[in-house]
Amino acid sequence: MKFMKIVTLILLIIPFNIWCQTNVEVHYKSEILIDFDTLQGPERFKQVFKNSVEKSKLIDFVLLINVNDSLSLFKKDDLNDPSISKMDLLTISQILEVNGKYINSKRKLIHDYFLLEKNLKVEVEKTVNWILTKEVKKIGDYTCLKAIGTIEYGKSKNETVEAWYTASIPLPYGPKTYHGLPGLILEIKEKNHILYLDKIKFISDEIKIIAPEKKDIISEKQANSIIKIANKKAEEYFKN
Repeated sequence: MKFMKIVTLILLIIPFNIWCQTNVEVHYKSEILIDFDTLQGPERFKQVFKNSVEKSKLIDFVLLINVNDSLSLFKKDDLNDPSISKMDLLTISQILEVNGKYINSKRKLIHDYFLLEKNLKVEVEKTVNWILTKEVKKIGDYTCLKAIGTIEYGKSKNETVEAWYTASIPLPYGPKTYHGLPGLILEIKEKNHILYLDKIKFISDEIKIIAPEKKDIISEKQANSIIKIANKKAEEYFKN
């Protein structure tokens, strides 16, 4: 009986030790869910918009996880297909709402991005209230469970999000602001797009992620004030 208890304890410790020694690099692709037949506006505009959206499949998004330091970083991959223009990137970023970097530091989420050349590092107070379900599906080699929630940050605030996470990789991270589930998020579905798993790499080498210093971090309330002023300046500029 004592032997069985020791074996059980060893089996519980082994997976924990594996994840403490392994860093993870997760790559995601996107699928934009827009019905182009319902788009309003000139045909020329609709065609340009459609061309930009179709290029979204060429963009790679990456989630880096430093397990030992409890840090993660989500961003668009720095390497771009040469056929993607700055206008394409702007259009796609607006639809996917991927702006800058998302840093998870010991369960504190920081959204690090630029607004009119001003660098904002915003501590996100609330992201999503998750409800776990028993619905299951396979994503690649991984069995995943579904979670649904209400978004509490960004332009999609109050809308519903659907996440698929795997307990096989017991790390509470995911794309963008999404985290806090009992496993790595492999797929996210919002109103008009999906971010889905492309590939996973398990890395023994260090993944260096630098968390913002406390003195540089601002609150959502401070960020909203800055955004309000920036929007007002933009309105005045276009009026003139």
